[in-house]
Amino acid sequence: MAKDKREPIKAAFQTHPKQSAVRILLATDAASEGVNLQNHCSRLIHIEIPWNPNRMEQRNGRVDRHGQKADEVHIHHFVGRGFDSASTSGKVGDLEADLEFLMRAALKIETIREDLGKVGPVIASQVEEAMLGRRKQLDTSRAEQEAEPVRRMLKFDRKLREQLEKLASQLHETQHELSLTPEHIENVVRVGMELAEQPALIPVEVENIWPDPTGVRKSCPVFRLPALSGSWAQCAEGLPHPHTRAVRPIVFDAALAAGRDDVVLAHLNHRLVQMCLRLLRAEIWSLGTQAKHLSRVSTCVVDDSALTHPVVIAHGRIVVLGGDNHRLHEEIITAGGALIEGRFQPPQCGRDQGGAGRCYRYACAGRH
Repeated sequence: MAKDKREPIKAAFQTHPKQSAVRILLATDAASEGVNLQNHCSRLIHIEIPWNPNRMEQRNGRVDRHGQKADEVHIHHFVGRGFDSASTSGKVGDLEADLEFLMRAALKIETIREDLGKVGPVIASQVEEAMLGRRKQLDTSRAEQEAEPVRRMLKFDRKLREQLEKLASQLHETQHELSLTPEHIENVVRVGMELAEQPALIPVEVENIWPDPTGVRKSCPVFRLPALSGSWAQCAEGLPHPHTRAVRPIVFDAALAAGRDDVVLAHLNHRLVQMCLRLLRAEIWSLGTQAKHLSRVSTCVVDDSALTHPVVIAHGRIVVLGGDNHRLHEEIITAGGALIEGRFQPPQCGRDQGGAGRCYRYACAGRH
């Protein structure tokens, strides 16, 4: 099939069974690479066992991959009658003997999957020899001995996973420090669309999201994007469902979009969020009286137990540009102090000066 005809079929197969009747996908090896089919499929049947074991693993990887919801993935292939009691010395050329040989190869693959990169080509060549009548026995002992470097690589993989876990932890800390919460991202979009004189987001009901089945959320977290004008209209790209073509609502919380295809996550790199961020950034950091909509000065009234004197907090932006004006580094710095008896006093972070130092530290941590 041509690519433009394959895509609608893939989309139908990936869609929830309630929306699509397509539950069986028949494909050649054209579907063995670069295709994700794990949304609602956890069973794969090999009509034949390929000579190259790597090809079989590629096929399995279409459903046996990240995002698979089933507890187990079932892989099936056909074998000759009595294969479990047959001998590998059977006559080559007999259909059941050939299938039995391929079964032995498949079982061997399963037991040495971690070393498949080394052993796979060896098994593939021996299967080909068997099909041509030149081999009766499957022998991988030498290849497995030579696979020791691969096992050492596995130790490196474990260290790499540990580093990735550490980086993920740092990412979560940064998200907390910068207050990159779904609620704040939603607020940025609301303000940005208002500044751009675009219609506001429209709250909608979506099953198992809103109304919240747990009763924890008090406000709707899922929205329909209104008809936007000008360049903002491009923000609607990607919202139509790939199968039903129904325009999907957006959410700002990744947890709400996980494992679902009926909503779209508006993440930091989503066009809508990016356009709102650029607009707010231009307003906040504009020079002089160039700001048209936002004031760069705001006040906040707090309880007397938190502060005993007025506190001033100022934010500055440092941008380092390369020779081609490419942004190399950008940082927000914070400074401030308390107004005590008409005089400005910087905070003493080592001590609590009437609450001023405490409030300043809270501001630096993004908590105020």
